Amino acid sequence: MWTPLNGPHDGSLQPADTWRAIARNADKAGDTEYATLAHHISFSLTAAGIRLRDASDGYHAQLIAAVIGKQDVGNPFANIPMYDLQLAFHSVLSELASTRDYLAASLASKLGAPAKVDAMNRFAEWVKAASRADLRIRPVVSEILSAYDETSANPWLHQLTEYRNLFLHRQPLGSSSARSHLIYNVLTKDGIGYPRIEMPLGDTDPSAPGQDALTRFIQLYRAMTDLVKLAAEHAPYSSEPETFVVR
Repeated sequence: MWTPLNGPHDGSLQPADTWRAIARNADKAGDTEYATLAHHISFSLTAAGIRLRDASDGYHAQLIAAVIGKQDVGNPFANIPMYDLQLAFHSVLSELASTRDYLAASLASKLGAPAKVDAMNRFAEWVKAASRADLRIRPVVSEILSAYDETSANPWLHQLTEYRNLFLHRQPLGSSSARSHLIYNVLTKDGIGYPRIEMPLGDTDPSAPGQDALTRFIQLYRAMTDLVKLAAEHAPYSSEPETFVVR
């Protein structure tokens, strides 16, 4: 089951709300360009969370159907509502990629990059110039470049990009036999059986062979929220929401 809250709720703003507050403070300061990018980060991250919620709801519906229909444990099965899951995942990847590009553009706008540097690939190319070595050691720039580098220890942003390009441009999720079915299993712990639905990504998946799609894309969403939280801490405008006092 999915919840868009990023970990135990401690009363603080969620990352998307933090960027909405940054956008408002940038707008109040007269920085329309940065305010717009901050709004876009907030919107796309919120949209990704909503689509993950939709996918989780779809998993729940499939699980109930499998239990009621007495689906055989371990056997793959497919049905028409699977398209809802696949389309939700397409949207998740699209919105996370948009968040990536808006964040890169927001960094570029404050580092002196030309206006054409408005996406992650262009930002990475621009900031890797030898004359910009001092920019690459800044915390957020260093973190985003490391995540985008396929040779790094945790290249999750590169993997997200690959998923997005694969499923949105080359091979829609579900169009191959490896990703066109669900599996119903019962996991037993302490003598209790827990029914579970999975949509395996396939043994040939480039970064998570055989892993469940919802689990995998939640991991990427969590990584993105961690990145935008770090970026919010180093943003040029406060992330404190506007307050007022009633007397």
